[in-house]
Amino acid sequence: MLMECFGTMFVTIFLMIDAVGNSATFYEVMSGVPSERYWWVLLRELLIALIFMLIFSLLGEWLLHYLEVSEITVRLTAGLILFIFASAVLFASPRNIRLQVKAGEEPFIVPLAVPMMASPALLATIMLYSEIEENIFCQYMAIVFAWFFSALVLLSNKFLVRIFGKNGLIALERLLALILVMLAVQRVMEGIELFETTYILKK
Repeated sequence: MLMECFGTMFVTIFLMIDAVGNSATFYEVMSGVPSERYWWVLLRELLIALIFMLIFSLLGEWLLHYLEVSEITVRLTAGLILFIFASAVLFASPRNIRLQVKAGEEPFIVPLAVPMMASPALLATIMLYSEIEENIFCQYMAIVFAWFFSALVLLSNKFLVRIFGKNGLIALERLLALILVMLAVQRVMEGIELFETTYILKK
């Protein structure tokens, strides 16, 4: 059960961080940072993103309990957020934030840590998972491991851009987004099944 919880959360968070798709933009934004500060700045932004994720995981369960949100609502909302996020990747808008980022200044929190890595959709999903999954250790382990592997990808952004090119990374990103669509549908079906068990079959 622990591994199932970890596996689902890890894959979801890793895909929503979207390290593959963000590699080219990280490369562009960091191109204006002096070489002697490059690794320090990049590591700082990655750590800030992790702190945001852990804070929202802590706040999530308390906030949802305070608002008295049901598990059915949480599962359906999680599915909808995943679906909207995956759709935005598959059918990228010209107004995507990546196209608005300009190199030349040293980034601080915005736009690399937030919203590119720790996006609003990801933070909302982490909050919802904190309510769905009861095992706190599993939650934090999934967040840290997903962040760690995403950090490895982003730290290799120069290499990835050279190997795959921007178009190659976009194609790979959209392929991974298909997995998110399946996870989204799974969450929605769980919510519907729970609704049916709770309200319909009892009648």
